[in-house]
Amino acid sequence: DVCSSDLTNLDAIKNGAAFDFEYQISLQGGRRKFIHERGYARKGSDGKVTGLFGTAQDVTDEKLMQKALAENDKRLRNAMEAARAGSWELNPATGEFSASARALEIHGLPADVALTQQSAMANVFPADRPCIEAGVQRAMATGEALRLEHRVQWPDGTLRWVENYAQRRLDGGQFVLVGFVRDITNRKSVEAKLVESTH
Repeated sequence: DVCSSDLTNLDAIKNGAAFDFEYQISLQGGRRKFIHERGYARKGSDGKVTGLFGTAQDVTDEKLMQKALAENDKRLRNAMEAARAGSWELNPATGEFSASARALEIHGLPADVALTQQSAMANVFPADRPCIEAGVQRAMATGEALRLEHRVQWPDGTLRWVENYAQRRLDGGQFVLVGFVRDITNRKSVEAKLVESTH
């Protein structure tokens, strides 16, 4: 059953445009999974849609992490381990930044490295930094969740894609961002190959 798709995406599919939406499926035993689909519809010479091309990803672990993060739930660690995600916390007012060993590993950094907001940003691909800075400012100002996909550049020059999700929290009288990061390079590679194969 579709719970979070909308008319915009349905119209996009009908008209041959790009689509990006999430929905839930029910499994035996009452379990439910969240699926994230993105892609586009191809049109024939007559203008009618002849097929859909895209990727479908199980994002159930991510949804569990988002829920646990929002509720400050003890289950967050288990959900993060299942999704191989790392955690981080940022205080934009002081520039203090802390990250778990897994988060540092995702960024190609040793587990014992100490980071500040500035040094953490230096690890981000230069073209993606303005988007992240704007997202952090918006999340801190409005309290809305931060969700970004961007590239990071490892010390050896390797480029990887990551996804960040964070929520603003009040800690000791100051607002901080608490979030998780996971590597999505494989998914991005599949999406790129799919685009290449249809051109």
